Amino acid sequence: MEIGNQIKALRLRRGITQEAMAQHLGVTPQSVGKWERGATMPDIGMLPEISAYFGVTIDELFALSDETRMERIQNMLWDVRLLLQADADSAREFLLEKAKRESGNGRPLAMLAELENHIAKAHHDQAAEYAKEALTRDHTLKDAHSNLAEAMGGSYADWCAQNHGALIAYYRDFVAAHPDYAPGYLWLLDNLLDDGRLDEAEHYCDLLSRVDATFRTPLYRALLALKRRQNDTALEIISRMERQFSGEWRMYLSLGGHYGACRGL
Repeated sequence: MEIGNQIKALRLRRGITQEAMAQHLGVTPQSVGKWERGATMPDIGMLPEISAYFGVTIDELFALSDETRMERIQNMLWDVRLLLQADADSAREFLLEKAKRESGNGRPLAMLAELENHIAKAHHDQAAEYAKEALTRDHTLKDAHSNLAEAMGGSYADWCAQNHGALIAYYRDFVAAHPDYAPGYLWLLDNLLDDGRLDEAEHYCDLLSRVDATFRTPLYRALLALKRRQNDTALEIISRMERQFSGEWRMYLSLGGHYGACRGL
């Protein structure tokens, strides 16, 4: 039983006798011996106290594999809206250590980004509730309106606060460093189109076409035409794309409501 082996290893590593451990936990030395032999397991209510005694997390107490811990963190991010501080700290510590230990593995860092975004979203949700309550008390509070917009991803009266310049700069450097990686262009194009930087978007559509032979290049050319209010051109591009990639279901999913936009509906 893994937990028994881990308790024994932790105890021996710290030079603690079964008697001393038993006295601290309020159990008999025989109980500790049974845990270590795998004959029984500690009561689940004792796990926090045992983990605190050894200065480890409960996950470490069970000696979980890295893959299992990664899976548990991922499930926690999917299933738990508001993380407990201890759980977030434990996940962060493990992922940082794994990222340092495995310098060629980007997955722990990607999960760290997901973890921090998860925490940030929970904070934004809470900020939105506070801002709404503030506005029920005084609807003229400008700061409350601004904070509600920030928390819920809205627009500000100051246009400069709403552009994606920093993210665009990142992805411009990214595609320069990885010119054959088509998805990088898609992230860049999404933000360029959203900011109305259409001449730059056209340039990166041309670069995308050199590394991507799928429906995505004509799709983004159609979106660019829509941004320029060239609806007939966009509809013509989409029609050609449908004929060329008729068996590609992802094309239809990506098209969404663009037909209506092309026709001015």
